[in-house]
Amino acid sequence: MTEPVQSAEDFKPKLATKDGLTLSSYTPGPAGLNGSGGGGTFDGMEARVAVLENEVKHIREDIGLIRTDVRKAGDDIGTIKTDLALAKADIKRLPSKEWNVKALSGLAAFITALTVLVNFGPTILRLLKAP
Repeated sequence: MTEPVQSAEDFKPKLATKDGLTLSSYTPGPAGLNGSGGGGTFDGMEARVAVLENEVKHIREDIGLIRTDVRKAGDDIGTIKTDLALAKADIKRLPSKEWNVKALSGLAAFITALTVLVNFGPTILRLLKAP
């Protein structure tokens, strides 16, 4: 399958602006520099520079917003670090797994002894009093 041949127009940069002007719509002026009248090298240069200046203004505004967002994100990260440190401290204060196992084992032994005493207490007392 062959690709269509591209013209020179396809390679021209196209940058649309908010004003509806495009940088790709200019046509070069006469070759060579103009005289000392300050007209520049190409016709329409001032309009193109105005478009670029406007875009730079918007870029600077966007960079300002990005800086603000980055600072806020840094503050948020600081808050997260503090919260994480507090959570770690709370976790360290919790009983360990070993302590939990010992406590539950002791409780189970106590319940077993109480159950045996309630169910077999009178029988055990008679056996201990018997001569």
